[in-house]
Amino acid sequence: MARARSRSPRSNLQIADQKIVFIGTSTRFDLGQKYCGVNNGLFKCKERIKELGGEVVGTVASGRKIIPKDEKMIERADLVVKMSNYADVDLQKAETEQKKVVDQETFMAALFETTVLRL
Repeated sequence: MARARSRSPRSNLQIADQKIVFIGTSTRFDLGQKYCGVNNGLFKCKERIKELGGEVVGTVASGRKIIPKDEKMIERADLVVKMSNYADVDLQKAETEQKKVVDQETFMAALFETTVLRL
């Protein structure tokens, strides 16, 4: 007799119990269309992360200097996703904190099961 398959959501990205922060506030339109079927796929990404047991710490808006609230979000995160309009100061903060930094296309492909993300 065949075993019943689990109906839990699958992903090639292990994000259960991961804290994720987005630097930048939007996805590229072509990526949003490709992976989510909408122009800006940020909301769909956040929904998918919750389905898989991850936590979205927040979204850091672009700016010329990093503000304390954004600094704390980056410090709390396990994974930092560079969106299309990220600021260099935010990326530098993530690198200083030695966070795993992933570009948005790699992240979205893994999140929506088309490739495997190696962290």
